[in-house]
Amino acid sequence: MKRGCAVLATSKSQSKTRIADEPAFVLHRYDWSESSLVLDVFTRHHGRVALVAKGAKRPHSNLRPVLMPLQPLELNFSGEQEVRTLTAAQWLGGHVFPQGDSLLAGFYLNELILKLMAREDPHEHLFDLYAHVVKILASGLEPTLWPLMRSFELLLLKGLGLLPNLDAQSGNLQPLERDAQYTLLAPLGLMSLQESSHASSGSEGNAQPLATTGLLSRPAVEAMATRSEAFSASSAPHALMKALSPPIARGSAWASAAGVVGAGHLHGLAGEHWQALAVAVNSPQPLTQTLRVCAEMHALERTSLQSQLRAWLTHHCGGVGLKTRQFMVDIHAL
Repeated sequence: MKRGCAVLATSKSQSKTRIADEPAFVLHRYDWSESSLVLDVFTRHHGRVALVAKGAKRPHSNLRPVLMPLQPLELNFSGEQEVRTLTAAQWLGGHVFPQGDSLLAGFYLNELILKLMAREDPHEHLFDLYAHVVKILASGLEPTLWPLMRSFELLLLKGLGLLPNLDAQSGNLQPLERDAQYTLLAPLGLMSLQESSHASSGSEGNAQPLATTGLLSRPAVEAMATRSEAFSASSAPHALMKALSPPIARGSAWASAAGVVGAGHLHGLAGEHWQALAVAVNSPQPLTQTLRVCAEMHALERTSLQSQLRAWLTHHCGGVGLKTRQFMVDIHAL
């Protein structure tokens, strides 16, 4: 009689699991040998899956021209191990390859999914969201790049359960006031700037001083409060097209879209904006509604939102910055 590990080793079915005609996108590809690749793909029904594409690097391989990122594919694969075997791939077409800043934005989306999404954890609605956003990127509508990136970040975080409620303070669950300033502070959640200032001095309730947690120093909190006053005073109306235009000088549109701004830009956002985002991300058409809310923000509001989302994403990525974003920082520093 077989016992222990011997039973586990021989109890698996000898038949391999076969998946056919699975919608997918290639997130990343790694060299495995002189002729083969290991792929990290995002599938609709199986989530992130690792596949080995044998012979995909050979000059006459049918897989070589197909396995490109940011392109809709239909894959066949089989196996029961963590890394399965790709048996067929077909390009579905539908849009051209993104160019310029849109291409870099697409790589940024891929890195977000790689860092935040676990293997074989299916999220069909996030796959559909990703496919829709990639299609918009391929259309070349560069003025929509900033609101599109912010919308994807928000909806990805919400879909993975990493986004707090945006219509109430995280600490006391009190509703937001429209004209008050609030900040998304990792890992505490949505907090008022006044509460952050009191917490920093340790003078309110049992709140732990932020200056001692390494999250935010006292000078930083004071600077945030100063900037929030200036932010409240600047409320000149802007047309929608001006709201859609990049808030940083041309040539760094991607840096703005990816949230590449200095740490000194971190400050609050008015309660009415958080409330509008809360309604948008929970609406029946979340991408359309969130795009609209982000597009109508003024330049300073955009800077505030992308700074806070950047810090929140960095926290949930294990405190490690995203390589795509750092790459663009280095490019614009040349």
